[in-house]
Amino acid sequence: MKKTKRYTMINDLVAMLLFIAFALLSFQWFETATVEHGKEDLERSMLVLRTVLREKGTGFSIEDGKLMAGGSVLNGCEVPDQVQEITGSTAAIFMGDQLVATSVLNADGSRATGTRLEAPASRRVLTEGRAFRGETRLQGAPYFTAYDPIKDGNGKVIGALYVGIKKDDFLSHYASRKRALMLVVLGLLAVGAIHIALTNRLVKEGEGQKEADFLFLQRLLDSIPNAIFYKDIEGRYLGCNNAYLECTGLSRERLIGKTSYQIFPQLLAEIGRQTDLQAVQRGGVQVFETSGVYPDGSSHELVCYKACFPGPNGSPAGIVGSILDITDRKKAEEELAKKERMLSGIFDAVQDGICMLDEELRIVRVNAFFEQLFRDRLPFTGRKCHEVFADRYTPCEGCTSQVALSSGEPASRVSCIQQGNEARWFEIVAFPIFDPERERVTGVVEHVRDVTKRKAAEDKLAKLNEELERKVAERGGQLLKAQEELVRREKLATLGQLSGIVGHELRNPLAVMSNAVYVLKMINQEAGEDTRQYLDIIKNEIDNSLRIIGDLLDFASVKAPRAIPTPAGQLVQETIEKCSIPKEIELKVQIPSSLPLLKVDHQQVRQVLQNLISNAVQAMSAGGTLRISARQDGEAVLISVADNGEGITAENLDKIFQPLFTTKPKGIGLGLVVCKNLAEANGGSIEVSSRPGEETVFTVTLPTVPEATNILPA
Repeated sequence: MKKTKRYTMINDLVAMLLFIAFALLSFQWFETATVEHGKEDLERSMLVLRTVLREKGTGFSIEDGKLMAGGSVLNGCEVPDQVQEITGSTAAIFMGDQLVATSVLNADGSRATGTRLEAPASRRVLTEGRAFRGETRLQGAPYFTAYDPIKDGNGKVIGALYVGIKKDDFLSHYASRKRALMLVVLGLLAVGAIHIALTNRLVKEGEGQKEADFLFLQRLLDSIPNAIFYKDIEGRYLGCNNAYLECTGLSRERLIGKTSYQIFPQLLAEIGRQTDLQAVQRGGVQVFETSGVYPDGSSHELVCYKACFPGPNGSPAGIVGSILDITDRKKAEEELAKKERMLSGIFDAVQDGICMLDEELRIVRVNAFFEQLFRDRLPFTGRKCHEVFADRYTPCEGCTSQVALSSGEPASRVSCIQQGNEARWFEIVAFPIFDPERERVTGVVEHVRDVTKRKAAEDKLAKLNEELERKVAERGGQLLKAQEELVRREKLATLGQLSGIVGHELRNPLAVMSNAVYVLKMINQEAGEDTRQYLDIIKNEIDNSLRIIGDLLDFASVKAPRAIPTPAGQLVQETIEKCSIPKEIELKVQIPSSLPLLKVDHQQVRQVLQNLISNAVQAMSAGGTLRISARQDGEAVLISVADNGEGITAENLDKIFQPLFTTKPKGIGLGLVVCKNLAEANGGSIEVSSRPGEETVFTVTLPTVPEATNILPA
């Protein structure tokens, strides 16, 4: 018997020690969970404060001694009061280290504005520009607080945001839950104590000692505020404490020896019996929640703990239970759930997409508007953002969320996302989420806005600007050309007046000199070779001078053309006969006989062609090929004069039809001007193209006689 008693005591002691260790760990877990819950409350309150401020405006600044959010003044208590109404936490806004808006009240009920932000929060937030989380004192009372810096557009700290919970209020909120947990532990300790006491007392000798032990255990149970009861294996009540009698409204005499079916309503008794059987069959502690009505008519939320205790032989002997009243805890949970629903309502009320990501870019939560924007890519939660929106296994290049995670600063960009057959543009701004100590980024919040219409408007505006710039440049070019043409005409008018005067004054003396040379050659036919050579030189120079004077006179006054039907081939042939073409130059003429008649002044056009042929011959001083061709182009005939001489450079092509421009040593730059004027006077035009060192082509476009009259006069 002593050996059995010793083993029993050892087993009971080990069980008690294990239970005490479990109780200590439970209290430690509860304290940790309470602190973490408080930190989460503060972070949620800070998020609400920032959301309310974002609705006021974006970007912080100080203007005229007032703290501004966008265009809204923050020197007032509207925002802190709104945050306290939503979250229950006090809130405040500092401009610099001075409190300018707060929901914290002084002892006399006035606002605690005008006070200063004190260390260590001021050093952490205003000096280091980092968030502060910890316990500080406000109005002489300790608070659990959270401070975030306010920065302007240049990143300068200009103030601070505050949310906090009064320490006493926070601890009192959880004190009832802590007391309830302590009562449960005490209840279970009492159960263990009962078990130990019953086991030890059963082996004692003497009924008197057993009665004393029973009375002791009963007094012990009665001292526990939680309701405790125990039954045999058949469900008959063996005992309970006073707390159980109070919550059931029964007497001990009416309870002991009865089953639940003999005392309580059928449904309640059936539930009790089923949970008894679960405790016996499953072992361990069975926990379930239920509702009950106390004798005073009040409704309560209850948690019932049941366990099976063994008999002397180790087999199940009965059930012991403890009832914990969790009505206050339920009310606190419902209040917390109400606040969570309110925060979710605010989250979903934002008419832009909001997406929360963890450190690995997995989507944690999105708001309703985000789901509506990307409903074709559901589901979101648990998937990585680049898998959902880019169909790839690695983050996108330039990912804003990655930038925010690595830098701890907001990042933004505009991205194109394909939705079905439509490409839509979204502005994505990623904001980092910090841990309570503001030392590590734990995730990001993405703000997503559909800017497709804005992007289309910007693109349209860019195209309109480009078109406007093109038209301005085009119009400017036209104005420049018009100005150049006006200057050209003024020069031509001045040059024409001068040419008429000079031409008439020089032409007659040159004619006399030409006749004199002719006479000298006739009367000195037997003169020496040198004399004849000199006379030829004088004659050539006189002819050259007469040609220049002729160009001047032709330039000064272009006579009105006398247009008559003229065959193109005949016109070209007459021109060639009047030109001196050296034998070193090969002449090729291609004039189809089927060409229509030209309606031109054949004298003026022959002068144009003669000038072009003369220029081509001069361009091929070392020999070459001169090609003269013609072709019909609609109601016009194009006559081309081409040579393979030295050609015309690109910079001179735009100048060759300008008066007085020439590249010849003895030219005066009027020949091509005269050709252009004569061609245009006959209703045609002249164009040039050149590849230096290869070929130069002058093309004269001339009008033709209408088809019905395209015959030569008889």
